[in-house]
Amino acid sequence: NALKVLSSAELTEDKKQKVKAELENLLKSCRSARTSTDLPRNEEPELPTCSYSKNSKIPCASDCVEIKYSPEMGRYMSATRDIKP
Repeated sequence: NALKVLSSAELTEDKKQKVKAELENLLKSCRSARTSTDLPRNEEPELPTCSYSKNSKIPCASDCVEIKYSPEMGRYMSATRDIKP
């Protein structure tokens, strides 16, 4: 915690007081910002669903993409069909 180590810092007392006040203001604003954006504890965000089947070779992708290689482009993913937005 920055406030705890501030007393042992090699600063003048005036500078320590200014830094302490600034840290306390920052902590206060962080606490108030955090509570206004947090989800309620009993709710989890809804995850999007995949409209295609899973890819057997790429676990994090759907089966409408494949990995290709070319000397000009290197390794890249390419769509195997039109993908709806």
